[in-house]
This record gives sequence, C-alpha cells and structure tokens, in this order.
Amino acid sequence: PGIFYPIDIAGHWAESIIKQAVDACYLTGYPDNTIRPDRPILRAEAVKLLITLVAKPISCYDNDCGTPFIDLDTWMGPWVRPAYDRYISRGFGKYFLPNRPVTRADSAAMIVRAFYPKLQPHKGCYSTNCGAGHPDNLFVDIRDTWSGQYFRALWDSGIMKGTRPFMIDPEKPVTRAEFIKMVIMAKDLK
Repeated sequence: PGIFYPIDIAGHWAESIIKQAVDACYLTGYPDNTIRPDRPILRAEAVKLLITLVAKPISCYDNDCGTPFIDLDTWMGPWVRPAYDRYISRGFGKYFLPNRPVTRADSAAMIVRAFYPKLQPHKGCYSTNCGAGHPDNLFVDIRDTWSGQYFRALWDSGIMKGTRPFMIDPEKPVTRAEFIKMVIMAKDLK
C-alpha cells in the first residue's frame, strides 16, 4: 500500500477512493503509472473492475473466450466471459463494443447486476424513472423504461445522485473515477 499510487490522482476529488482500490488490488492502472480518473471508462475496463470484485476471470485460448463477440482483444475475453455468463453486461449481437464509453444508465445496470442480491432492480415501477430521486429530486430525464429500475436501486442505496436538479443524465459517459467510486460503495454496502 502506498508505494505505487498512480501519478495523476494527487489532489483529485477521488484520490482517497482510488488509493483504497489500488491498495486492495482492484485497480492496476496503465503502464505509465496513471489511472486517468477523468477519462470515460470503457465497457471492457468496467467489466474488468466489476469481475475483479465479484468473480474471477477465466482461462481461455482465444479472444472471444466462448462468448458470441467477435470484437474482443486478447486481454478482454477472460473478463467479459464471466460478466456475460452472470448477466452483468451483455453485448449487441455479435459485438461487445469493448472500447465504447459506459453511460450512467449502463453503469447503473452493470453495478446492480454485479452486486445482486445485495443490490436489486427496484420492483413495482409505475413510471419510466421508477421514482428515482423521489421525493426531493425526481429525475425527469430517464426515458428508457429498462434503466429506471437500476437508477432507483442506486438512488435508494445512496450510490448514485443526480447531476443537477431533476436530472441524472442517463446517456452521459461515466468517468473512471465516478465508476470506481460507485463500485467501491456498492461493494461496501451492508
């Protein structure tokens, strides 16, 4: 602990949570000893972090690692396969789109699915936003019915907040620091 912290986190708002994740060996960062906390997290990176916390990578001998995806690099398959098998993250037909930034909606779904049954999609939704933000800050910009139940689960647990009054920005990319913070908070839920 403390010996090889990334060189680009000093003074960052997420410095302490990133140090916690590095100390616990959840994060390794990039070869240049950076973590790039303000850069959007990519789908393959998000899956690797989640699987590090809730499962184990598998051994395989090809890029797809038994998934239906044809767009994975060698390092990705061992992490994507357990995420696919556990329904943490799905693809888009034969594409996983591993280098696509994760949106706030995607991150909510991935985190809830990864930490099930500790976190569960909200049941009994009667509106698109599923009451996320109720009673003080009901999010009116949730328009995809599938995502409301995940936003509500993270809102109720205190893991995700709005970005401004009545908005949660479902399609906004999540930064690496934001995703790390939400994942560590989910892991630490009692």
